[in-house]
Amino acid sequence: MKKVKQYWFIFPLAFVFSVLCFLFFYAKKTKITYPVAEQTVIESQVLGSYEREASGEPEEALNIVYGFLPYWNVDNYQLHPAVTHLSYFRLAVNGKGQIEDDAAYQIYQSDHYKQILAQLDRNKIKVELTIFTSHSEEIEELLACYECQDYLIDRIDTLVSENQLDGINLDLEYLGYVSEEQRNVMTNFIYRLQSMLKRKYPRTRLSLDVYGGAANMNNLWDFPKLSMIVDRVLVMGYDYKTKKSSVPGPTAPTLGKNVWGGDIWEDIRSLLRFVPSDKVILVVPFYGYAWITTSDNLDTAKTYPDTGETLTYRGAQNILNDPEMNAQERWDERSLTPYLVFPDQENSERWHIGFFENARSLGYKIDLVNQLDLGGMAIWALGYEGEYRELWDVIAKGELRINSRLR
Repeated sequence: MKKVKQYWFIFPLAFVFSVLCFLFFYAKKTKITYPVAEQTVIESQVLGSYEREASGEPEEALNIVYGFLPYWNVDNYQLHPAVTHLSYFRLAVNGKGQIEDDAAYQIYQSDHYKQILAQLDRNKIKVELTIFTSHSEEIEELLACYECQDYLIDRIDTLVSENQLDGINLDLEYLGYVSEEQRNVMTNFIYRLQSMLKRKYPRTRLSLDVYGGAANMNNLWDFPKLSMIVDRVLVMGYDYKTKKSSVPGPTAPTLGKNVWGGDIWEDIRSLLRFVPSDKVILVVPFYGYAWITTSDNLDTAKTYPDTGETLTYRGAQNILNDPEMNAQERWDERSLTPYLVFPDQENSERWHIGFFENARSLGYKIDLVNQLDLGGMAIWALGYEGEYRELWDVIAKGELRINSRLR
């Protein structure tokens, strides 16, 4: 009896410890319940009024001009004053939550990249980092392993601390059917990552990259919940046509869904049913695709297999400025995008058709950003414009209304 009285406090301590352990594992491995958002009608100056699901307000205005700097362009880009945020693309993650020690990682650790960071700091540009994989099997492995997710969160913690990052950008590009369980696990992973960032680095933002049509397809993203977790959703408004397309067409059609199978306007409008407009960033391409085709007539031409290639803005301008190419610049009114056409120099029955962005098409996309009151725009990718400044001039001379509310 004396021993029981002497150690009576052990029993309540053991009970409390058991409860804490239960809550720890429960929080990690069960679905989180979020508040139900209210329905709100948003007025559009273009298409009238439409309903969307209002999912909370960001802590501050997220009006930005965001530039992606891919590791292969670190020696071939110029920093334009319009850029407010720069994200280094990319550090690759595998299914175990490890950062791959590849060329991109070596550049990220190099003295050259430290010089880039110093330049960004001098220009008061916010610095972010993209964590990336496009390997579906790696994403599946990561989702199946909570310890691997924790390892990745810890690794991101270290990366943010080392360079005092202003943001982490998640670009996890999964192709294939996604189950509800996988979607819930991904939501919980992002929730735990954001919780770490908010707790340890309150000024560091978390953003998520999604496909243009993500709001209307089966994928990893539970937008009603994620809209209350992440700070930004970056919509990749490109690759509506790709290198493998059987017909030539616009990479980034602003309009023209009925003709091209999809467009940026309709896809953004769908996403705004779940995500507040000022959290949405439209990513516009400084590139397109070109193919060898059966004709120069856009409505009847077919592409020859395996001829598609990337056509940057710099590449398009070089072709148009070369008199030997005999290239014409044309305009597709349906998609509000330009394209170039020139004859094949080896086969007179073949043509080349290449879509790209120019100042005019970029102006329409800027107008879309303004009409829908989005949080800003992003560029994929810095360096693709080369020495040509026309695209930046459209942004810099005030056609982008959000510039007045930046910084």
